[in-house]
Amino acid sequence: MVISKRPTAVFQNCSTMLQQPLLGQVVTVTAQAAIDRESNTGFSITHSKIIPYDGNFRVYLGRPWKSYARVIVMHTELSWLAWNNLTDPPPLIVTLGEYQNYGPGSDGTKRVNWIGNILVTTEEETKKFLLMSF
Repeated sequence: MVISKRPTAVFQNCSTMLQQPLLGQVVTVTAQAAIDRESNTGFSITHSKIIPYDGNFRVYLGRPWKSYARVIVMHTELSWLAWNNLTDPPPLIVTLGEYQNYGPGSDGTKRVNWIGNILVTTEEETKKFLLMSF
């Protein structure tokens, strides 16, 4: 059996319920890493819900673990305060995309503004993150 060292996951029609973190902790929904720019890896969350189980707390939708991290969230309900500046500087090349999300946490104007962040903004760009392509 060959086990891939490249993390790839597609979450489709899922509900992720977030719990209040312990004092001094934050909740991070994704933390992805890739080996190089050509790696076809990442996390894709589509037609899902990311909602709080209890409480009102800060949540980071994506945190790149290493350079070339790729995460896209599309057509998903976001019901919490999402993304804020992290204290650690991010890797220089990351793809953190959102497309046609809804709910109170879907306001993309409150996201971090990282150098090197490549935003996914069109339906054509999202196709490579769907189950058949990814």
